[in-house]
Amino acid sequence: MRSVALIVLLAACSSQKAPPPPSKTPRPFGALSRVYIGMPRYEVAKVAPELKPGPTDNVTLEQGQNRYTVFFDAAGIVDGIEIQDPRTVADFVRAWGPGLEDRTKQNHHSYPAGTMFATVRPLPSGPTQVDFIPMNTLDVTFGFGSDLGPFGHQVLGNRGDQVDAMLKPYGLRAEGAWNIVDKVPRTEVGTFAFKYLRESDAAGNRAEIVSAINFSMQFDVKGAKAIILPFLEKKFGKPTVAGDTYTYTVRGTKLAGVITDESLSLTAP
Repeated sequence: MRSVALIVLLAACSSQKAPPPPSKTPRPFGALSRVYIGMPRYEVAKVAPELKPGPTDNVTLEQGQNRYTVFFDAAGIVDGIEIQDPRTVADFVRAWGPGLEDRTKQNHHSYPAGTMFATVRPLPSGPTQVDFIPMNTLDVTFGFGSDLGPFGHQVLGNRGDQVDAMLKPYGLRAEGAWNIVDKVPRTEVGTFAFKYLRESDAAGNRAEIVSAINFSMQFDVKGAKAIILPFLEKKFGKPTVAGDTYTYTVRGTKLAGVITDESLSLTAP
């Protein structure tokens, strides 16, 4: 995941204790069975007191043959969970099903689970590692309805200053004339980014109205295209298709671009 300072607690007779059974569904298990992504630090201290989370550090607990780590963001909210477990990836696949296989890595299985995205993968040292990170569903990311903007916001044709205010909580940054949102949780099928254009007029002043938008995604699971196409058709209507080029007409505006097995990029107008 990332390099962090950790508090390590060793449970007595750890080598003697058998690993806890995995949960029946893709969710944290064992010592972290009541911990979830988005939980505040003080709640973690209540439901998993053996972790003893301090005021600032992430925390690791070695218990039995398992190693549990909880990561907190700057606000003290759980934004990552990592479990190393002696069972094999095949054991988890039997418990949780095959899930989604990684597009490029063998024996990596992923499980979209509400607001969490779980990944099971083998480690070179022998144990299996199970990671849980934040996730937004495609519905949440693209927004319900046919809005030409993310998270349920109508961006195209809207005032630029209003759009800036709406999207600032999602990690807005400028890149030339474009404003980019790319610090958001991943989706079921890969990472997501959105950008919009506020062009300058002849006098060099930035236009008040957003004149162009772009949705982009990088897919990291097999079959992502087969998942995203029905979703987009439900949201934007049936497209015109020419090879890998898809053109949707949304309330009279063309939203077009390329969708492959690896990525998506759609621009309007």
